[in-house]
Amino acid sequence: MKKLLSNKKLWVAAVVIIIILVVVWARAGGKKSVSDLFTVKKDTITQEVSVTGTVKPAEDIKLAFEVSGRVGSLGADIGDRVSAGQVLVGLEHSDLSAQLASARAAVESAHAQQAQYQAAYESQLAKLAALRRGSRPEDIAVKQEELKAAQQDLNNYYDDVVDTLSDAYTKSDDAVRNKLSSLFSGSVTTSYSLTFVTSDYQAGIDAANQRSDVDRELAVWRRQLDSVTSQSSQISMDEALQSGKNHLLSIKKFLERTNDTLQTSTNLTTTNLDTYRSSVNTARTNVVTALGTVSALEQNISAQKASVLKTQKELDLKLSGSDPQDIASGEAVVRQAVAFVQSAQATVRQNEANAGSVAAKISKMTLTSPIDGVVTKQDAKVGQIVAPNVEIVGVISDSNYEIKADVPEVDISKVKQGNEADVTLDAYGNDSMFVAKVVKIEPAETVISGVIYYKVTLIFDKPDERLKSGMTANVVIKTARKESVLAIPQRAIVEEGGKKYVRVVEKNDGQNYVKKEVTTGLSGTSGMVEVLSGLSEGETIITFLKQ
Repeated sequence: MKKLLSNKKLWVAAVVIIIILVVVWARAGGKKSVSDLFTVKKDTITQEVSVTGTVKPAEDIKLAFEVSGRVGSLGADIGDRVSAGQVLVGLEHSDLSAQLASARAAVESAHAQQAQYQAAYESQLAKLAALRRGSRPEDIAVKQEELKAAQQDLNNYYDDVVDTLSDAYTKSDDAVRNKLSSLFSGSVTTSYSLTFVTSDYQAGIDAANQRSDVDRELAVWRRQLDSVTSQSSQISMDEALQSGKNHLLSIKKFLERTNDTLQTSTNLTTTNLDTYRSSVNTARTNVVTALGTVSALEQNISAQKASVLKTQKELDLKLSGSDPQDIASGEAVVRQAVAFVQSAQATVRQNEANAGSVAAKISKMTLTSPIDGVVTKQDAKVGQIVAPNVEIVGVISDSNYEIKADVPEVDISKVKQGNEADVTLDAYGNDSMFVAKVVKIEPAETVISGVIYYKVTLIFDKPDERLKSGMTANVVIKTARKESVLAIPQRAIVEEGGKKYVRVVEKNDGQNYVKKEVTTGLSGTSGMVEVLSGLSEGETIITFLKQ
């Protein structure tokens, strides 16, 4: 019974409370009460994206040869710090080195040949310019002096003809009639014979017969010389030189045949034989010397005549001016010189290409570090045969590290290359702050547990020895920041019909408000939103209405 009375009291109390609330609500006219207000002001809005990533070397490079070969040298081992360009592994390439040396020598030779052709071209070009310009008076005067000098040299040679032939005759006469007087008996009228017996019977007969011929030849030569003086014509002197040379050849032939008679057994004593041989050798030497002198003079005269003729033609050309045919010929020579130069240039390029090809082959037989870093892998051994495209050396950067992080699809549009980020590492806690920057955003998506992510790469702004590969990084990317802009809380915005509104308080009592449409901009991580239009600084808005 007591329990029933207690329950009735509770029901009565509840009814009374409900009645009181209804009266209060009725008196309030059913209005909503304001529970939170905000004054519009200028503020700084920062937008951030928080992700977790992993620290990795900025560069982790695996190296392999493009060609096969035998390992000849090792430049670094695991754990060694290396510099960019340092040799890590080298294959044997002595044969290629020899080829490279040969190819470079060919390049130098080709350059030298090109220089020669270039010089020849410039020379021909200058000659052509001179032809087109014609002869200058001073050039004609110079050529006239050259002709005069050439003619004087020729006259000087002819002045030596009489003396040279006279000396040659004297040597020949002495050789025949004095040096060999003891070897022959008789005369040109009675015929000659040897004064000794020789084993070479035919040589004895030939020598005796030629002795008579030589006597007659000397007489003829003497008469010819008597008819030649320094006043004789150059033609007469030329004939005298040719005749004298023929006489000397005949006398030389006679002396050689006479010498044959002394080369086999004779009835002469050793002393007499030596004397005869000495006389014959002396005679031969004198005649040969005379023959050389006459021949040299004849050659000098012939060469000087050619020089005089050449100089005369050059002078005639200068006096007559440039001939159109000569100009055309000069132009043809220049074109040919140009072709030679171009051919030489092509040869240089070809040889340089050959040398470059060999150098490229050698470069493929050497692995060098592309970065400053630490060797993490070294599988090569000296003498080992390595196959192409097999990774044998690894190098990681020892100073620059990066962070690889996955950013979800809803946030990727906010992240841009160049965004800075604050980073903490689990290894050092929140007290150690690092700074990084977004350097790469991969366009291809990565799906993890059905959620789409995009791979983002950040690099630390400076080296730090505390950084280690594999560390977990907590990254806060600062995707946007605006200072001194109108800002309101996100919760103050009401969306209706695709538009955004805020409730602006009209009176200080905070009870009456009006809705205003606003245009918003950047949404901050802290919950604040930039207002682009619709509000003014100092206005009071409702952020929360209590029903």
